[in-house]
Amino acid sequence: MRRPAAFCAALAITLIGSASLAEGVGAMTPEERAAFQAEVKAYLLENPEVLVEAMGILQEREYAAELARDSEIITAQSSEIFASPNDWVGGNPEGDITLVEFMDYRCSYCRKAHDEVQALIRTDGNIRFILKEFPILGPESLVPSQFAIAVRMLYGDDAYKALKTALDGGLARRADNVLIYATSNRRHLMPERMQDNLDSRNVNGEIHPGEAVEEKVSLSERFGLWLSFYPFDQDTYLAAVAVWLAHHQLKLTPRAERAALLWALTRGARSGRVAWQFACDWAGRTPAERKAD
Repeated sequence: MRRPAAFCAALAITLIGSASLAEGVGAMTPEERAAFQAEVKAYLLENPEVLVEAMGILQEREYAAELARDSEIITAQSSEIFASPNDWVGGNPEGDITLVEFMDYRCSYCRKAHDEVQALIRTDGNIRFILKEFPILGPESLVPSQFAIAVRMLYGDDAYKALKTALDGGLARRADNVLIYATSNRRHLMPERMQDNLDSRNVNGEIHPGEAVEEKVSLSERFGLWLSFYPFDQDTYLAAVAVWLAHHQLKLTPRAERAALLWALTRGARSGRVAWQFACDWAGRTPAERKAD
């Protein structure tokens, strides 16, 4: 027979009420406790949806408590989240909606969401977009993040945006012809430790490195990475000059060609950098000053 909810509730109140006379439910007699448990079990078996309803209420309460905790954390860390000088700010800096993205360069979800986020920023026009470097997916994430932060600190937001695009495509469309090499002024691209220097010895006025350094040098000689930058020939150099002059809306005239060759001669090199330097100098001159010195 199916027991109505009111009957079971009345029974529970009656049993608890009678037990309260003996200072609580713990004072129930074994017979009262068994009867109460049997009625509750029977009711739950006949009305299992009550358990689902109870679990739903529990989850709602836990979710509300979690939101409250998150809100407290965000409030406590608001200056670090929304006003850190280390973060790149885009969109509308004065917008009344703030969108914060925590970025890891190895995060595939960040790249997938990029187009949607940028479309949202463009169409809304009132979103203040904050990009936070958040390398949490391993040591491989830390190096590009530190490099990107250093570029922003040294060269500003425009350079950071260009680098971010090249590394991940996260702020603008990825360029199709960009290849990044990291180089060093040190010869062997290897870590150097104090202990290696302490092992050095002086023999007849000559400094001999320790065995650890000698081993590193030998490995570098056999397996090291060598990057060679060969000078341009004259035609390649003039072609580079023409490209950089076109960047300044200028043409490689015979006068400019003679000046470019003299520029390279006085600097003892023909390279893309020398071509760029000449183009900047040539563009900064007045028409009367544009002549081979």
